[in-house]
Amino acid sequence: MITESRLQKLAGFEPTGSPVVSLYLNVDPKQRTSGAYKLRLRGLLKGIDEDAIRSDTEAITSYFDHEYDWSGRSVVLFSSQESNFWETYPLAVPLPKSHIVVAERPFIRPLVRLFDQYGSYAVALVDQLGARLFDFHMGQLAETSGTMGEEVRRLKKGGGSSRGGASRSGGRGGSQREKEVAAQNLRDAADLTTEFFEQRNIKHLLIAGTEQIV
Repeated sequence: MITESRLQKLAGFEPTGSPVVSLYLNVDPKQRTSGAYKLRLRGLLKGIDEDAIRSDTEAITSYFDHEYDWSGRSVVLFSSQESNFWETYPLAVPLPKSHIVVAERPFIRPLVRLFDQYGSYAVALVDQLGARLFDFHMGQLAETSGTMGEEVRRLKKGGGSSRGGASRSGGRGGSQREKEVAAQNLRDAADLTTEFFEQRNIKHLLIAGTEQIV
């Protein structure tokens, strides 16, 4: 998984005198078959077929023939076999285009743009019972969490409360108790969401629910 620290290490790569091949390849199965993408890959590699990077083109071809499982939507790959440098990042998000670059350093600008666009964001689904939290990273679900407070449903059905045994039989009292419980649930959900947000390098937070609850 590509992370901010991984991007920083790639950015700090020290040239070794050997070229680095940076490959960005779309492999979305909804668009084309794996065979079509292999043809595209061969075309890209043919354009850089030089003796200095022959070992890299062979390693890249072997990776897609024998190791890659074709389950993502794109792949970013960096190779410098002479420098013993090899990094692969199968991604769940698409690339603007497929291309290949040969330089003294990894070409990471498109990857940085993807990270800015699809990097970590959280989704909070909130209602009167609490919140369900989801952490997405580069288009993939990374972690979930949640909190469920005292159930308003039980009060609506006339059930007692574990915080004092209130029931709905009191009419206005039951309605007020529902509001109090819902308010406490939302406070608990807000605290959990804040903690969830602060513990991760989340760039965006999406809150979903009814207009009043949000």
